[in-house]
Amino acid sequence: MTPELSALLGSACVFDDAETLARASTSWHPLALKTRPIRFEVVVRPESVEKARATLELCAERGWSVAAVGGGSGTGEPPVAKIGLDLSALNSVTLNEVELTVTAGAGVTIEALETDLNRHGYTLGQQLGSGNLATVGGCVATNAVGLFSGRYGGFAELVRSVESVDNFVLSATLAIRPAPEARAWAVFDVKSDVDALDALRLICRSDARPSLARYENGRVFLAFEGDEIVQAGHYQLAFAVCQQVGLTPRDPDEGEAWLEETSRDTLWSQNAREGVWADRVSLALSWSRLPEALREAQQVLERSGVTPHLDVRNPGPHGATLAMGFVAETAERGWRRLREELNEIGE
Repeated sequence: MTPELSALLGSACVFDDAETLARASTSWHPLALKTRPIRFEVVVRPESVEKARATLELCAERGWSVAAVGGGSGTGEPPVAKIGLDLSALNSVTLNEVELTVTAGAGVTIEALETDLNRHGYTLGQQLGSGNLATVGGCVATNAVGLFSGRYGGFAELVRSVESVDNFVLSATLAIRPAPEARAWAVFDVKSDVDALDALRLICRSDARPSLARYENGRVFLAFEGDEIVQAGHYQLAFAVCQQVGLTPRDPDEGEAWLEETSRDTLWSQNAREGVWADRVSLALSWSRLPEALREAQQVLERSGVTPHLDVRNPGPHGATLAMGFVAETAERGWRRLREELNEIGE
């Protein structure tokens, strides 16, 4: 296997040393760190899309199992494969200002791509907690959704074309937008889950279009991006809705502080601790189902002796996503049981 891969890619692009194999096995999923780590026999790092395509074709001919290696921030169950396909060398970025698109290699990190676009006055609009690790290939393959999905959508809405082989993303052309002139925050205290959900539902069914809308820890966070004239009308409408529902305004500057904290999502990193299982279960639910689901999730987590980390995100006219995070000191069977109970809430 190794000689054929070396002949195709060059020996400098084929690795079987312990350090590279261990680094390629990195993942945030608890099983990857605890009971079922990825164990590649060899890692290959093609230096071009053409070489990556040829590698996948060779592996298919020989029947060698392959798994893509991204930035190590994956939260899915670890794959079982002999060969790790490290796509980090696929890092080209081509900006098309006429079409308002950018074509990026699968190995480009979201943070690096956003920095590059910002220098030219554009944005991808995909702020992720793992932006310094998450790659274009991984985000396209998993349809990642950034914090400001209300304005920019998730990756499914951004993709214009994908170059891939057998579901392996090698590069993608993505829609971009001019960077917003301004960002304004509105932050509110709430008396109940019902009040918060009513406010988000009414905002999403009005002409107000927040770039970000989130409910967590007894507060509603709204962010508006765009030019100041357009932004002002949306902001005022959403603010009026929240006051009508009975929400209490707080200092808007708290929004930026909350964003900075949220952008450093440390939940999954807790899996590096022995005996600790950190995970998040997300369910897309209708507005009518959300209040009861929040109560059920709270009860399930408290009954398990776990402090709940619940939030409602990505709201739309018909519903929103309930994200249920937890950090549990338990055995694997306890983690699996907790995941099953949380998933049953959506049934």
